[in-house]
Amino acid sequence: MKPLIKPQETPEQVLTRVFKTQNYEEDADYVAIINHLTAYQKGGKHRNWDDYAEKIPQEIREKLELILGECSRNGFISPSVYNGGLFWTRIMTHRKMTDDLCTLCRRECNVRSDIDSGAEKLRRQNKIKNHEEYEEPKKCWEDV
Repeated sequence: MKPLIKPQETPEQVLTRVFKTQNYEEDADYVAIINHLTAYQKGGKHRNWDDYAEKIPQEIREKLELILGECSRNGFISPSVYNGGLFWTRIMTHRKMTDDLCTLCRRECNVRSDIDSGAEKLRRQNKIKNHEEYEEPKKCWEDV
């Protein structure tokens, strides 16, 4: 199987960007995230993320949410801790790999909502019907 998404960033690049250092392993917030994920993993089969996440300080939760969202957008999900480091599951497919990061994106942007609502498809069809040149809207991740 092939990866579903051709990533714009690897999890390591996301972590470097979020923590603003290549030595993110030494950052106190990164260590706190590792400790929280380790504790969560030890909860066993009946663990509930929503209940556990309430115990995490808001600042750490916001960073973790950003990391999870950006990694997911790039096809990496379900981080686990092993030997003090983060390991990710990569979403795989039998189909052709795509470089459209909107596929798994959780960001709130007009492009995503227009795709979900069908407004962009209607706009494209009307332009083609009227023999006008259709230009696909710029994706929010193209500016990053």
